[in-house]
Amino acid sequence: MEKTLFLLFLLVFLWFGWGKLWPKKEAPLVSDLKIITIGNTSLSVEVAVDNEAITRGLSGREKLAEKAGLLFVFPAPGYYPFWMKEMRFPIDIIWIGADKKVVGFSENILPESYPATFAPPSPVQYVVEVNAGWVEERGILVGDILTLSERL
Repeated sequence: MEKTLFLLFLLVFLWFGWGKLWPKKEAPLVSDLKIITIGNTSLSVEVAVDNEAITRGLSGREKLAEKAGLLFVFPAPGYYPFWMKEMRFPIDIIWIGADKKVVGFSENILPESYPATFAPPSPVQYVVEVNAGWVEERGILVGDILTLSERL
């Protein structure tokens, strides 16, 4: 009887307690979709909300929806370099300053460009990755304003 109770206790502990002792590594956090506007064009973006998600970016994904992007919000303005490690499709990068004005672009960046890095022309606090050609197709210009649908 004692042996049965011990085994039952052990099974319950392993079932519920194992994760507390050795928690699973969680995937990098990316927020729910948000709507942003750059100039006169709106798109849905995910927002990278932790360092691992910022480092990973769009790496490993098969594609990005046509009217979608990934928004990076940095704690302070800086020259944040980006790369195409493990990317599977080309992108445009939109560099945006702390004042939420577009300061430049890196367009039609190919996955084959890795390990080259791409950096903004001046310090940025926001960066948006979109499908290649998006900037030209929508006529995005230096000086256009980033508008967030809600406070991030």
